[in-house]
Amino acid sequence: MAHAFCCKRQLTLIATLLATLAITACSNPNSGNNEPLVGRLKKDQPYFAISMDSVFAKRFGLPEQQARQLSNGLRAVAVEIRPRNTVYQCFLHLYLDADLAIYTPSGGDFSDKSMAEMFFVNRYNETDQDWNFDAVASANLRMLFRSKSTAQGKSGMVSALKFDRVKTNFLPGLTLVSSNVGCDTLDPQYGPAEVRIQKLDMENYLLGDEVPGSLTQPDSSFVFDIPLPLLQHLQSYLDFARRANIQHRDSDPDLAPPPPFDVI
Repeated sequence: MAHAFCCKRQLTLIATLLATLAITACSNPNSGNNEPLVGRLKKDQPYFAISMDSVFAKRFGLPEQQARQLSNGLRAVAVEIRPRNTVYQCFLHLYLDADLAIYTPSGGDFSDKSMAEMFFVNRYNETDQDWNFDAVASANLRMLFRSKSTAQGKSGMVSALKFDRVKTNFLPGLTLVSSNVGCDTLDPQYGPAEVRIQKLDMENYLLGDEVPGSLTQPDSSFVFDIPLPLLQHLQSYLDFARRANIQHRDSDPDLAPPPPFDVI
């Protein structure tokens, strides 16, 4: 039963991507019309935009004329804008060939524990604190987002990413890697960008500690280019999300949160 439930959730995510692609393909974000995004967010639904290669497009019934050449091992890359408690988060989803030997926090499938799951924690004891420290350390500094302009010493965006989810058998032959990235990170004004993921045999190396413009071990990671048209398409949507987040933050920054739960 657990396996069937897992597969159902995976297929639901693919179905959501397929349904949303029609919105992505037909809307022009540069027109200033954010209705597709606003409409979904008002219904507490995420918005996706995706770029994929011809293999991925054919497999999932997507318009093959919109497929593009992607980096080796990358079948598709999606950006998700997700509403959460009146603010918006941006996620990057990478659909990779399953035979790529990438680093993962647990050596296999991984899912970061959410605040909803850990709502009851007021403090950790020593054992749990050590476990939490190791878990956080294993998921951080192994992925890197950077604008390609930084390699030439120019301005750009650089962000060490954290693994939020890894599904090594998301679908046959496909691995899913997801990361919560700041919406500002995806700003297309700095031009083409890339995501690097450490290779499996580089466990003691921390990619996120590198100087972005001059990587000392460039062969230590897989490199996946983020198509610039994808980022350009998202610009007005990202602007909308950023403005909403700023407005929420500035509306009442001193507002105290309610008690997280009751103990009965």
